[in-house]
Amino acid sequence: MMNVISRKILRKIEFLFLKNSNILLDLIFCSIIILILGATITSFTSSIFLFSFNMWNINIHLIGFAIPFIICLYSLYKVKILKSSLLFGIVSVTIMSFFVTIPLVEKGIVSPFPFSLFPALTGSFISLFMFHHDQLLHRFIFSYIICIFGVFIGADVFHLPSLLLFQPDMPMEAVIGGAGVFDLIFISGVISCLFLLSHFLVYSIFISISRPREISVKN
Repeated sequence: MMNVISRKILRKIEFLFLKNSNILLDLIFCSIIILILGATITSFTSSIFLFSFNMWNINIHLIGFAIPFIICLYSLYKVKILKSSLLFGIVSVTIMSFFVTIPLVEKGIVSPFPFSLFPALTGSFISLFMFHHDQLLHRFIFSYIICIFGVFIGADVFHLPSLLLFQPDMPMEAVIGGAGVFDLIFISGVISCLFLLSHFLVYSIFISISRPREISVKN
């Protein structure tokens, strides 16, 4: 029984991969190139300076923000998604991100666990309702994009003025995406995709188990 279910799931994954193979391979290849270039640049500098305000120096982290941002822009270029859907998704994740993060002088803008998972889960749930289960690639891309932009706006942009109101005794740096691969921007996009993948696998197993029963009842 388990072997039959496994074969059905593998066939479905194979079908979805072949259906979107050109776009998927293109996105994977370009993402790898962007990551390699980013890793090369970060060997010289990990962040890019934006501006100064009072005693604060504002920077963006290449891995924590710049690379996910570029991947989002390229994904939008390759896959067509309704602007109204994107706007709704980004606004929803932005609101969630704003309420689960707080600005601290010593640590920057942080979100305690498990509240740090809420933006990714919000993006995943919206993506599930927006797209059919056969549109797996669109679900992944949509969820990733709204999580990256939503967390950036809700956590960093909206909380940055509050952080800059603090008057430190010495020059301090505020880095957008400063925690790198552990930053809320970066990790929200990854967690949302992992959640969608787990949902797809559970859904496929459920369908594979339930369909034989439906057939036997009809007979």
